[in-house]
Amino acid sequence: MDGKITAAQAAERLNLSVRQVFRIKEKFAQKGSEALIHGNRGRKPAHAISQKVRNIISDLAKGDYKGASLNHISELLEERNNICVSAKTVGNTLKEAGIQNKHSHKGIRKRRTRERRKHEGELVQIDASPFDWLEIGKNYSLHGAIDDATGKVLATHFEPTECMKGYILMLESMIKKHGIPASIYSDRHTIFFSQLRGKLSEEDELEGRKVPLTQYGRMLYDLGIVHIAAHSPQAKGRIERLWGTFQHRLVVELRLSKIKTIEGANAFLKTYLDKYNKQFACKAESDDNVFLPCPEKRALSVILSVQEERTVNGGSEISFEGTRYQLRKDKEKILMRKGEKVTVLQSAFGVLQALKNGELYDLAESPKEVPEQTKTAQISIGSKKEVTKNTPAASHPWRVWDKRKANRAQTS
Repeated sequence: MDGKITAAQAAERLNLSVRQVFRIKEKFAQKGSEALIHGNRGRKPAHAISQKVRNIISDLAKGDYKGASLNHISELLEERNNICVSAKTVGNTLKEAGIQNKHSHKGIRKRRTRERRKHEGELVQIDASPFDWLEIGKNYSLHGAIDDATGKVLATHFEPTECMKGYILMLESMIKKHGIPASIYSDRHTIFFSQLRGKLSEEDELEGRKVPLTQYGRMLYDLGIVHIAAHSPQAKGRIERLWGTFQHRLVVELRLSKIKTIEGANAFLKTYLDKYNKQFACKAESDDNVFLPCPEKRALSVILSVQEERTVNGGSEISFEGTRYQLRKDKEKILMRKGEKVTVLQSAFGVLQALKNGELYDLAESPKEVPEQTKTAQISIGSKKEVTKNTPAASHPWRVWDKRKANRAQTS
């Protein structure tokens, strides 16, 4: 304005074009220093969300959507409230309202990642996570399986604790829907690997095992699945990260669906997994799927059962967990020789069957025998019962022995 430098020199110093310097100079001559302030300062942007929408977002983040990540809140707002805002906008809104979100900042990753397997079904990671999923102050264990190549959740099942039943039902659901995977990766829980170093069976020795198979290990072996043991949680990081995702996403979804029972949660998972996989699963490097077809229903039920061998007694009966059973076929008792071997099958729901020479039989409890009342006899007289004692006869062996014993004592 004072003519001390040229417009070109001013443009170079201000990092502006010469034409822009002339515009600013003209406005400065008219308005003074106000011309240097941007015209949009203090004005609300045209695309800014209204205060009403901001209040809705804040209320939901403190209420129904509490604990959800910013991305999840953004998805829920669009799905349930018809409010289309980005996760960043949600974060800024909560920050302005003074609401903390534990998922806003992520720590620095300090780990070496393992490359995914190339084929779907080549490796499946399984595990269980105890957590207050239903927000009722009680932990339930969610058993799950995730494909390593795609990140697709293959099956899940809720049980009160981490148990054999939960893993069997999860495995059965996965096989029926997707097929038999090539290998399974799990931790070293005693459900999967026996800690006993005792005597091995002939089959274990022929297979070169150092410890006997557990019931679950035997199921995987019969299905032809290679069982791999992980030595740390980080080794099976894909399913460990799944639990972190589920513990803030699935909890919110169960809360919004007003589910407070384990049965309702298991039914909800059947539809939720399709939605989750559609959003988060990725494509495998290879298009080849190595899942094997599901076995025939009868064969699968035999494999996925707890199997224990029993020996037949003289009455064509076997004993299992303190109860005697008879083998039945079409409600008729099956006669067997003493010493024959029978395999008892117990399903995940406790249903008992028997396998003998490759054929399945039902098990029925043996009728209880009524003991002979040799010492006491009860005779009813009116409404009362008299108890009479049976006195042994004079020729009874016990009485004869007592007399001989007395004679010997007198002789001596």
